[in-house]
Amino acid sequence: MNNALTFKDWNKDRLEREWIEWMNGVEKILDAKITDDLAGSGQYLDDDIGESDFVTDVMDVKEQMALGMLDYYNDNINDIVSAELGSDFNDTI
Repeated sequence: MNNALTFKDWNKDRLEREWIEWMNGVEKILDAKITDDLAGSGQYLDDDIGESDFVTDVMDVKEQMALGMLDYYNDNINDIVSAELGSDFNDTI
């Protein structure tokens, strides 16, 4: 039996670690902001805020927002760094 890690498995593990690291970094900021925004949306009764359905809604929005931010970062970091720091950085990130 071959226990060697395939490139696909290695890449999947790398992407999962990147996602976890990203979420750990943005979670507190997003949690506070999304909680405030959803609480102020008028869609929840005051008694519902902080309850399990509200917390689940915050978690769902937070996960999708973090994923969108990570996608944006990955799509744009090279262009932004090159524009701000010069062409020596093209395709280095």
